[in-house]
Amino acid sequence: MKYVSFITLFVFFTISIKAQQGLQIKAGANLVCNASPNLVLNNCGFYNNGDFNAGESNIVFTGTTATANSAVGGLSITKFYDITISKTTNDVIMQQDCIVDDLIVFDNGLLELNNFIIDLGATGLLKSESETSRITGISGGEVIANATLNAPSSANPGNLGAEITSTENLGYTEIRRGHVQQTDPSGNYSIYRYFDIIPENNSSLDATLIQYYFDAESGGLDENNFDHYLSKDAGVTWYNLGQEGRDIANNYVKLSGYGEFYRETLADPIGSPLPVVLGNFYAQCALTGVVLNWTTFSEINSSHFIIQHLNELQQWEEIANIAAQGYSTTEHYYSYTIESNTSEYYRLVLVDADGQTNNSSPIQVQCNSYNPLSIYPNPNFGQFTIDLGISTNSNMTINIFDISGKVVYSSIAANSNYVNIDIQSVAAGIYLLQLAINGNVTYHKIEKGD
Repeated sequence: MKYVSFITLFVFFTISIKAQQGLQIKAGANLVCNASPNLVLNNCGFYNNGDFNAGESNIVFTGTTATANSAVGGLSITKFYDITISKTTNDVIMQQDCIVDDLIVFDNGLLELNNFIIDLGATGLLKSESETSRITGISGGEVIANATLNAPSSANPGNLGAEITSTENLGYTEIRRGHVQQTDPSGNYSIYRYFDIIPENNSSLDATLIQYYFDAESGGLDENNFDHYLSKDAGVTWYNLGQEGRDIANNYVKLSGYGEFYRETLADPIGSPLPVVLGNFYAQCALTGVVLNWTTFSEINSSHFIIQHLNELQQWEEIANIAAQGYSTTEHYYSYTIESNTSEYYRLVLVDADGQTNNSSPIQVQCNSYNPLSIYPNPNFGQFTIDLGISTNSNMTINIFDISGKVVYSSIAANSNYVNIDIQSVAAGIYLLQLAINGNVTYHKIEKGD
């Protein structure tokens, strides 16, 4: 891996970087892009610990490598000009906040917020988002844009999907788009998208708001019934405002008469969504096969979980049926072992007592490329060892997530079959360890004691 160190690199051309770790700017180093080059990061990521002068460059993420390898990370909050997401397989993940001055272009693959912030400011825009290529972040994070709105007509700052019309002067207005599903005390939930709309002047607006969404964000709700919902307390209490126009072909719901804006989302008031709050769903490779693990934070009227895998006909096929708690307001852990060492996709189907269902996002499990590893001690008090059990000349990317999905530890171990980890500074609890080696990704539960 070559580093740019203590020099200024002037880039006048398109470059392609093919490395597991990606383009890394060391502390004290500068990378300066002159004019408007394309920096093509093929099967790798962008890590900034120094200084990056983007000029009018375009950082292009391509390839098929695991999402964990296509990361935007580093110690510094990086200011980009353009970013293009063009992964033919897997996605790109944020591991640090960033600023984008011009465009985020979506050709293929998702951009996962992963609890971080993308700030578009007043000039940045999202371009060509689609069902298969867009921003997502169901564990947290937001994309932010701002604009001065004086009698706006169909204004859509940042192209985030909140279109505002009003005869009034809203002044400086910030729009924050998130993808955490909103819930109310009764267990009902929204789509996987919300907007925090924060105008400088927020009274007597007589405004019209059109909220756009993607089918993939519907959360299993019936879009024919979508209404506008508003919360004045950041998602605790919700008010159904109704709607005056739904367009399920173009995926938007319209409502006029807004006197003020707060947190806005869409939900189905007619249906009774499955009242299960699902946490992490992940897999471990073990000597006995694949161990699927998942967590629920609460369950009301839940019946059971169906485990499905994607068969050779590319159809979801049931392979197990696991009883649910029925009613629980505390965190509960589930585990199921499948005698398989092949690369497969799995998902959960959540079923309530009334027969209503909702599907988790699918996960890919690859356990056949290297031997099962050892993690010891586990549980631990913040120090443990990862031992692959075999020699390897490959780098190992290590990420540790807390139960909300936020990265609490990240490192890359070079050409080592074992590595010592120290997370003594994080709180006691359950964590998810993600290991990526040669594009193969496995997940393991880590328990840290007091």
